[in-house]
Formats: sequence, C-alpha cells, structure tokens
Amino acid sequence: MMEAQEVQPSKDEVPVTQSNSQPAAGPSGKKRPGQEKRPEPAKKSRSLFSQIYGTLKKANEENDSEPTEAVRKRREIDARIYGKINRDVNLVRRQEEAKRDRHSALRKEEELAIKDDVMKFRQNCFPRLAG
Repeated sequence: MMEAQEVQPSKDEVPVTQSNSQPAAGPSGKKRPGQEKRPEPAKKSRSLFSQIYGTLKKANEENDSEPTEAVRKRREIDARIYGKINRDVNLVRRQEEAKRDRHSALRKEEELAIKDDVMKFRQNCFPRLAG
C-alpha cells in the first residue's frame, strides 16, 4: 500500500489535513468563545413569552382596578358628549314629527274644504225639490 507523503506547502498555502477540515478550536478547547453566554433558543423564547405575559397581566390588573383620574375624566367627557348627541337626536325627531303632523293637518283641512265646496256647489246647482 501506499503511504501518504507529506508535501511541504508554500508559505501562502495552508496544508489540508483532518484538523483543517473542521473548525479550529480556541485555546480553551471550545469552538466559539462566548457561546456559553448565549441562551438556548427555548429559554430565549420562554423568557420573551414570560415578559409579554407579565406585561399583559399587569395591564389587565390595571384595567380591573379603580380607574385613574384620566380614565375617569375621559368617561365623564364621553357621557356628556353622548348626552348631547341624544338630546340633539330627540330634538330632530320631535321636529320631524311636528312637521309630519302639520302636513297631515293641512291635508285634512284641504280635503274638508273640497268636500264643503262640493256640497255648496250641489246646493246651488240643483233646485230644491221639496215642495
């Protein structure tokens, strides 16, 4: 069998051996320094989830507790605005009803006036047959 002959590489070339095909380890024997500082992906996900969950839980507790001064003022303003809107809507509704009532009253008066004119016309045109 043939034995592997070592060839002296030039200064620019790096010799290819088994150790060169894999990444070189640092002086402490670890592949990457600082890798121990990085959290595991599962731990990182859990920590992000716990932070978000904590924030949402805190916000929910604040909503359940007594309202702050700003929230109370906002609710008062909303109540005043809704009251004003309701008054305006009721006013417009009453005005429309009054307008409809006036139109129906005028229409009835016109019908009565027409019937009265017809009766007067009949009385004047036809002689009285009583006799």
